[in-house]
This record gives sequence, C-alpha cells and structure tokens, in this order.
Amino acid sequence: MDESEAIRIMKEKCLAAFLHNIRSKNRKQQHCYCLKTSDTWCSYQRDRLTNSNEDKNKEKLRLDPEFCKILHSLITKLTNESLLRRCLRGVTQNANESLNGIVTFVDIKTHDFRSIRGAAALASLYFNSGRTLLAEFFEETGININSLLLSNLLSKDEK
Repeated sequence: MDESEAIRIMKEKCLAAFLHNIRSKNRKQQHCYCLKTSDTWCSYQRDRLTNSNEDKNKEKLRLDPEFCKILHSLITKLTNESLLRRCLRGVTQNANESLNGIVTFVDIKTHDFRSIRGAAALASLYFNSGRTLLAEFFEETGININSLLLSNLLSKDEK
C-alpha cells in the first residue's frame, strides 16, 4: 500500500468514528465511512447485511447533531493530510505528552463543555503547530505574554 492510500484509509476511519457517534436523520450518510462487512464494529452496517435490528437501541446513545457543527472544524484539522502523514512513521508518544493527556488535564467533573472544548483546541494547536502558536492564542484571548514565557515556548519548540 502506498502512502497516499494509507492516508486516505486513516482519514476514512477517523471520519467513520466521528460521524458514527453523532445522531443523524440521514443514516446512510452517517455511516458512509463505516466498514461494510458482516463482522464490522458498526451495528448499522452489520444490521443491513444480516437483516438484524441491533442498531435501533444505540441511537439514543449518540451525540446531538449540534456536536457535529461544533467539532467539524477540529475533525477537519485532525484529518488533514499533512498531519496524517506524520502518523505513518508509527512513532508513539509519551503518555504525559499525548493529546489525550492534555485534554484530560482539565477535570471534566468540575469544568463545563466550553472549558473542555478549549482544552481540546489548545492541545490540537500544541501538537499540530508547536508551542509558539500558543503565544498567538494567548495574545488573541488577552492573556499577557512576558519575555520569559515567550522564550520558554520558543526554546521548547527548538528541541
């Protein structure tokens, strides 16, 4: 398999997971990236192929369609070809540096959706563009940046 094909497959799998978990009136479109085999993880596709009805009970577990609007730009950035190309190297991250580690640093029980969404956006900026982009974020949000913080951000990206 060549690199372009691998990237296309990764993107489709990411989109499948994203769309699969958001409620939609257009079920065919919602599951268009899910595997279409009888042993698929997607109960909708499995039901279509085996004439069963397992998926109907799962609809209430899916997220409201409003989440699609909120998360669409983030998913688009995370499935960007240049970002997915970096995943082909198969390099794993230290748990303390992982995207999930940064997002879950925000205590979900004591913070609202806006805080969690902000943490996810910051983590995405951090991993996709480095720490220096955080300086732009701080400036846009009115957080004062002193020379010590800026030099710290720049030195970390140089490593």
